[in-house]
Amino acid sequence: MKNFEPIENANFAKMPDDIVDDLSSDQYYGYQICLAVMSGYLDPDLQKLQIGPIVHSRWLTLACRILRFYTSTKQPSKSLVQLTNFCLKIYFPIWFNIKKENKITVGAKHFFKLIERVHQFPTDKVRDISMKVLQRNAYFAHSENVILGMLAEDDENIHRRAVEKILELRSEASSTTDMESSTLESSRKDAV
Repeated sequence: MKNFEPIENANFAKMPDDIVDDLSSDQYYGYQICLAVMSGYLDPDLQKLQIGPIVHSRWLTLACRILRFYTSTKQPSKSLVQLTNFCLKIYFPIWFNIKKENKITVGAKHFFKLIERVHQFPTDKVRDISMKVLQRNAYFAHSENVILGMLAEDDENIHRRAVEKILELRSEASSTTDMESSTLESSRKDAV
């Protein structure tokens, strides 16, 4: 029996039990409430779980509260449905992908997936706001992080391109340093 209108997300990856067992209580709740929203059924045991206090430096508990509110609302507003979709299709999938693959070498890949998910979101206003936030928080889009991710790839061609780029950058840096040294030496001779 459905308690509320389910929201599908075919891209929401199920996590292995060992990772689920390692989640904090708030993360575990987030994972379970996502599964509930996708199924349209809120398990009575999940209803009994308490959501942690809202921490403004982390959005996890707020996202959990949004999904929980959605499950308990008979006729959710358009805004609540939109927020629920954002949490279920963008926020939580990226959160759990990072939990599954949490090495620094995968950071650029996670950021790229986040950009893809934002671009697929159906509402222009949400996409625009999200992209502005991503632009301000694009640490993993910096070139050194992209190259680091490329170095960790199993694909030999990607790995080779990263090494070639590093060698190219080193060569350019060396040429610039040599040019600066000769310019400095010429300046000293001219001063004497």
